[in-house]
Amino acid sequence: MECNEVKLYNTKIGKIELLLHHIMEFFSQNDYTSSIASSGRYREEIISSEEQLLLQFLQKGMLETSEENIAFGKKILSLLNKLNLEPQSLPSDIKEGLQKVALLLKCEKLYDFDIVTLNIVNERKKIEETKRQHEEKQLALLYNDLSRKYTNFSKKLDCLQEALNSLENFIENSQKEQTDIHCNHISLFTKLSELAELNQYLSQYKDLPPNLLQAKALLEVKKKEYESLENTFLEKTK
Repeated sequence: MECNEVKLYNTKIGKIELLLHHIMEFFSQNDYTSSIASSGRYREEIISSEEQLLLQFLQKGMLETSEENIAFGKKILSLLNKLNLEPQSLPSDIKEGLQKVALLLKCEKLYDFDIVTLNIVNERKKIEETKRQHEEKQLALLYNDLSRKYTNFSKKLDCLQEALNSLENFIENSQKEQTDIHCNHISLFTKLSELAELNQYLSQYKDLPPNLLQAKALLEVKKKEYESLENTFLEKTK
């Protein structure tokens, strides 16, 4: 029971600090609002219509915040009267804790300290966090799967690139061989033409003996035949 009372007391202290925090904001913003309003009237003739419109939006937002702070101020004054507490009597550690509570309520856009609502918000955050972790896990799995597929595709692409390079080298070598064959064919055709011309030129010497000795013997025979013909011719001319 004492523990519950302490919790209840701390809860009330939290509401007090929250309202104190908003009251402080109220007074500071009220001063700033009046300052902007007066300066706005001063600048009304020298600023553009667009700036005036933006200034009106700003003043409207600050007035709404001021009205909200006034509501919190009324609540804290009422609560302070019920608990017979003065703001100055609150310890600094409690004030720090209450400021955190005030920030929490402001962040969650809550206008009253409600345990049930806070529990709902907390559970909703847990659900959102679990959902976020699940989504991150699914994204991690998807990323790993895509990374694995990318690695496999990269390896296959490298293999295909090597095969393509090999094929290009083969085609290049084949083209070079074809060029060499064509050049050799032209050279062979030229040599054959030259050989045919040489054979035609040498055909007139086809009856010549195959070696030098036979050629010498044949030459002697021809020489004797020539001498014989010469003698015969001389005898007929006498």
